Amino acid sequence: MRNKSLIIILIVFNCFLLGCGKAAENQKQSLTHSFEKDTEGWSGYFSANLTLPVSAENHSSLEFKNAAIPLPDQKKKALLLRADSYRNSIFMYVLKKIDSFKLEPDSVYSVALTFDLATSMPANLQEYGGTPGQTIFVKAGFPNAKPGIVTSTQHPLIGNLSNEYIENLESIGNIAKSSSSDMSFELKPFHYQSTVKTDGEGSFWIIIGVNSQFEVPLELYISNIRISID
Repeated sequence: MRNKSLIIILIVFNCFLLGCGKAAENQKQSLTHSFEKDTEGWSGYFSANLTLPVSAENHSSLEFKNAAIPLPDQKKKALLLRADSYRNSIFMYVLKKIDSFKLEPDSVYSVALTFDLATSMPANLQEYGGTPGQTIFVKAGFPNAKPGIVTSTQHPLIGNLSNEYIENLESIGNIAKSSSSDMSFELKPFHYQSTVKTDGEGSFWIIIGVNSQFEVPLELYISNIRISID
């Protein structure tokens, strides 16, 4: 009888350590976007209440697409966001509905987001009335509904968001490089973690953006997006 009790205790202890098999393993899920072929369902927009002159040239001054990262030792692709300097305030962003995980509706989860940003902005650049590299901020958020985007007939990539919505997104760093002072590109890693409550279908959204208060041309590449859920 004593040996039987000891066996039961050992089984319970092993279950505690190992999570009793697959049930514990299924609690953590992850998804990676490498953008080797296309944008993989991500959308890109520019919010600034822009007034664009009507011309063919200006229709190419806002750009979102799948593109190769301009680094000599890299063959990776990314989401390119490019904007010329129409005004001193612009929020350029990408977003996607995350519905491929097996999540319960109206439930709270911990979400971790990592990605790389290819930037050419030196940290010590003193132009445009300040130091844009250190004060152009990267933001992220996990809304459980699609943001209230206001589109424009002037350009298909204009998707204005309210200032309050942009301010409520979490700042997770800036676009300044760390290793060089020239205008070459450098990959910079970012990490963001927060909780999200799923919608009625077990889905939520991810938004990653760059908020600039400078009248400076921007060309940024977002790559290797990884989402992990507990």
